[in-house]
Amino acid sequence: MTDEFDDILGNDPAPKKTKERSTEVAPADKGVTIDWLAANFHLPRSEVVQKLRNCPCVGRRTGFELYEVRKAAAYLVDPEFTPEQFPQMFKNGKIPFKYQEGFWNAKIKEMKFRVLAGELWPTESVMEVLADTFQLMSGKIKLWVDDLEEINELSEKQRKSLLEAVDDLTEDIRKGLVEKTENKFTESYVAEMDE
Repeated sequence: MTDEFDDILGNDPAPKKTKERSTEVAPADKGVTIDWLAANFHLPRSEVVQKLRNCPCVGRRTGFELYEVRKAAAYLVDPEFTPEQFPQMFKNGKIPFKYQEGFWNAKIKEMKFRVLAGELWPTESVMEVLADTFQLMSGKIKLWVDDLEEINELSEKQRKSLLEAVDDLTEDIRKGLVEKTENKFTESYVAEMDE
């Protein structure tokens, strides 16, 4: 009876019909809504929407996009790690997408700095220096025979043996340089990151 009087007096207004967004857990294989994620990760809805821009949705339910909790969490939660752990995470392919661009930008800046500081050389420059060094060494070594001949008289046999030794040495150096350049270039900067 109180319901009738409340109705007549207006004390019990009819409940307003509002569209409530679901924050209940849905089966994991069906996914969860942005509102569920916002409520459970304690984030404003607008922030969740922004962070999930690149996250693939697994479907739709009543007009709302659904996301796999585990994948969405990777976009919503900032991972905790130390700067020392960062290269190892990158090597293992576990760097969150939003940090990858910053990581590579920092590496490019570091490489430019090292080039300017003279610590990092392009392979072509290294090979040029080695070729010039080889030519200088080869010329000096071949002059040994003439220099020794001026100082001491060498027999034809000694001269021939010395020339053969000099030729063998220059040929070994040349082969070593050629083989190294064909089989193995100087290590990439990436090798340093693995350490």
